[in-house]
Amino acid sequence: MKIAKKILTIIIIFAAIIGIAGFLILPYVIKPVLTEKISETLHRETSIDQIKINPYAPSVTIRGFKLADPGQKMPFVVFNELYINAAVMTSIFRRALILDEIRLNKPYLGITRKTDGTYNFSDLLPKEETKKKESSKPFLFSLNNIQITGGNIDFHDMPNKTSHTVRDLQLAIPFASNIDYYMKNYVQPRFSAFVNGHGVAIGGKTKPFLTSRDTSLIIDMKNIDVPYYLQYVPVKMNFKLTGARLDTNIHMNFIMPREKSP
Repeated sequence: MKIAKKILTIIIIFAAIIGIAGFLILPYVIKPVLTEKISETLHRETSIDQIKINPYAPSVTIRGFKLADPGQKMPFVVFNELYINAAVMTSIFRRALILDEIRLNKPYLGITRKTDGTYNFSDLLPKEETKKKESSKPFLFSLNNIQITGGNIDFHDMPNKTSHTVRDLQLAIPFASNIDYYMKNYVQPRFSAFVNGHGVAIGGKTKPFLTSRDTSLIIDMKNIDVPYYLQYVPVKMNFKLTGARLDTNIHMNFIMPREKSP
């Protein structure tokens, strides 16, 4: 009995230490380090309101993230909350990164196309393409319950002196995985948003990591102002379209058999 009590006491003390470290210490240590590293890497001022760690779940919650846009009043990237729940024991057992849930709430992205044709993120793009040797053992992962809610995007097109907006962006992906067991199952993503005030919805099913790329999509768009978007066509057109509205309900199927054309 005494040995059992000692073991139980050790377990309780160990759990308490993990709890104190996770709930109270780690967030205050990680927050300044993370903001500094992101700022240095992206050359943009970064701020985070709060980081919460639950070592028992285990999960990480980041609240009030803001990435500044140099020289602009509006930020480049903002989100209200990012929640990540990891399956630690399953990850260890399968030797893969397995996340049970990824939830991003109220993200915002501000994109600006400058007068010289570059974008406010052009400096973040790689300068040269470097060919990496393909590893014989791919990095295995399974990302589950991916959700983006209440997203907003502002696109400022300075050369054309116009702006585009995406409001109430909703994205749900049940899972994305390159583990054999999951690769044979269909992923059924759902996307919806209001683009310049017009509703757009995309749904379907796909096996993105199989060689067949077996995919079925449904694209539903209503009341799209066609002339408004024709100005972005990169080729010169020999006609002028003064007015047209587009409604679509397209069903698309795609499959690429091994060593054959799609």
